[in-house]
Amino acid sequence: MNKIFALALCAMTAMAAIADDLTYTNGVIFINEDQYGTTNGSVNYYNYDYDEMEYGVFATVNPNAKLGVTAQHGQLFGGKLFIVSKQANYSSSSGNTTGGRLCVLDGETLKLQSSILTFGDSNSTYLYSCSYRHDGYNRLVSRCDPEPERPT
Repeated sequence: MNKIFALALCAMTAMAAIADDLTYTNGVIFINEDQYGTTNGSVNYYNYDYDEMEYGVFATVNPNAKLGVTAQHGQLFGGKLFIVSKQANYSSSSGNTTGGRLCVLDGETLKLQSSILTFGDSNSTYLYSCSYRHDGYNRLVSRCDPEPERPT
């Protein structure tokens, strides 16, 4: 029994070491909304080197983290991947918020670095845009707060 446990522990340690070395820089990153009521968003990666799709890479790299509900958009900016979701991921069983509306990942390893759970009040809708000049100066994050049309 101890030998089986030791072998399993060695295999898990080796897999963790391999996961630490992975980078996602030679392919296409897909941000997925996923199916309502099952999962709340995922990241897949098409790897040019192996000509294959790698599913669920965010969950593989970040086993204890989640994206927000209905992941909508991803933007690589300044070496980071910013993923925006419709709302935070709320766990009804634990009562905790487990995934942010904005998740910041390392642009190469896709490891979660930070997340923001909410923007303003929970009913607010904003558009965020990142831009910078080709020389890297004047980096800017803008927030557009659209005013809803009011009937006349």
